[in-house]
Amino acid sequence: KAVVSTQSTGVAMLVFILFFFGIVQADLKIIGDGKTEIVNPEPCARVCTGNSGTGRQVWHAYKNDITAEITMAPCRFVTTPYVTISVTGTAGLYTTTGASTVYNLKKDRFKVYLRGRSVTEAIEWKYDINWIAIGFIC
Repeated sequence: KAVVSTQSTGVAMLVFILFFFGIVQADLKIIGDGKTEIVNPEPCARVCTGNSGTGRQVWHAYKNDITAEITMAPCRFVTTPYVTISVTGTAGLYTTTGASTVYNLKKDRFKVYLRGRSVTEAIEWKYDINWIAIGFIC
């Protein structure tokens, strides 16, 4: 039986009300070169996040390593976004190379390569790619 704290429920409700009524607003600035803000009309910036889906077969053999292609098409970016990733799993990540590196980044997809792992290990150890992308939709 799940127990939910009334305190945490109350805090969640308060946050919802504050955002819903516009009392608290978020601010998103995208900095291109670390110095200059990229200027697009305010409603054009989007933060989109997802994961590869634990238990789904996204990994493929690549030479002696593994790779996965992740789609961001539902985000509907019109230009290439900034993407940060992490890989989670139950074993072997501390000796894996490439778990935070994005390859072949496009506006709707990217690839991840993990060195020294097999598809069998990635499935058995439940490797999952978590990502967050920040870009423009207009």
